[in-house]
Amino acid sequence: MKLFKRKVSYVLWAIAYAYFIFFLTQIIYSAIADGNASIATIGNMAMIIIFVITEKVEYFLAPRVYKFSKRKNINFFAKKIAEILIGYWTGPSFKAAMYFFYIVVIFYTALLAAGTSFIPDFPEGYLTSVRYGILLLIAADKFMEQIFKDIKNDAKILEEEIPTDD
Repeated sequence: MKLFKRKVSYVLWAIAYAYFIFFLTQIIYSAIADGNASIATIGNMAMIIIFVITEKVEYFLAPRVYKFSKRKNINFFAKKIAEILIGYWTGPSFKAAMYFFYIVVIFYTALLAAGTSFIPDFPEGYLTSVRYGILLLIAADKFMEQIFKDIKNDAKILEEEIPTDD
């Protein structure tokens, strides 16, 4: 039962994060790009790359911050900030939320393309600016995954002794 509650909690938080991403893409489209789909697309691409890179940085930082938070002689505020970061890092990632957001975008644009009239309309430029974000997300995610896999494999190779012909 505890695992079920945790899974439900992760899904709910991922949905909340996805709503934040929706809000962020709306800001990029309306406030930053001023309704220009081309500029908004570039802004959304930058957002995706930043989130994917940030997740990989978290992978390295999380164990260090956790160890730091367990120390006895640290500043109260530093400890609280470390605990907040750990709480964030041990929940669903923004990347998971981005996947959910783009699933909703694909579903929504498919309904629009089918001529469904019962869904609210968004400015076409907004949908154009986020429509292909899933492709960049998948590509960037796979790229970073491969880079980390290569780093781990290289570390294994360098740790092993190389036989010599003496």
